[in-house]
Amino acid sequence: MEIIRQHTFWVVGQKVSIVSVAENYSFVETIAPAAIPGPPLHVHKTNSEQFYVLEGELDIITDTQRIKLVAGESLFVPQDTPHTFENVTDADVRLLSVYSPPGFERYFSDMGIAADVPNARVASSDPKIIERIRTEASHYGMYFPSSPDDGK
Repeated sequence: MEIIRQHTFWVVGQKVSIVSVAENYSFVETIAPAAIPGPPLHVHKTNSEQFYVLEGELDIITDTQRIKLVAGESLFVPQDTPHTFENVTDADVRLLSVYSPPGFERYFSDMGIAADVPNARVASSDPKIIERIRTEASHYGMYFPSSPDDGK
């Protein structure tokens, strides 16, 4: 057996820890700070995503609906489904995301700023980083439905 060492990053204002990577999935813990927007509406072309709220309330938004999850609830988002999340409360939300198959966790380590870097949360939402994410999203099987190439 192997002990997993967490790697924690700030990615677009969210604190993300890569908890585990296995043959069939990757497991990520996120702290979504109060009043900080979630990621832009996006699509995973190669991964499904399961959200599980550990603490707080989180809105999951798809292209057709908004679903409020509270601690202990989960939602499965199939691949090719436009989605995002939003914390509209005044308290941080702690959640787990499971990606299947694994691989998407590389996005967090490649695009994130190490959590121990001063001002990492603010820096992670810098317009230059957002532009880099939009430009390189396809390397991670992701696209933004509002972008001109729309996943092509």
